Amino acid sequence: MQVRAETIRGGRYYRMDTWRAPEEHAYRWPTQVLSAERIQKRDLGIVGWTRRRIADSSRAVYVPLTVRQNRAPVCEGYDLILSPGERLTEVYITLAVLDSTGKPAQFIKRDLPPELRLLPRGKPDSS
Repeated sequence: MQVRAETIRGGRYYRMDTWRAPEEHAYRWPTQVLSAERIQKRDLGIVGWTRRRIADSSRAVYVPLTVRQNRAPVCEGYDLILSPGERLTEVYITLAVLDSTGKPAQFIKRDLPPELRLLPRGKPDSS
């Protein structure tokens, strides 16, 4: 599994990439650079993904992550941030359990319009 953390606010630049074997369930992330640069958790986006065969092609499959500090959960939920190269007119979310061939076996959520908070392109959230 690939794990990436990077700043999501303009003017701050940090990126950490690591690869974990499937049997590894944890990663101890050295945070000295974050501390030295005073980068706070609200300034970071963290994503994990792996490649899986879905139907007839190999695709990136994003996996949920839990970030902990001193064994206490830091994250109580997930925010999905899309950063497309072009302006989106519609976004829908579908979550499904896949069978062994990579085809949807059971839909958990299907074609749901998410609650969106749109920001102008290139303008990170300042809250």
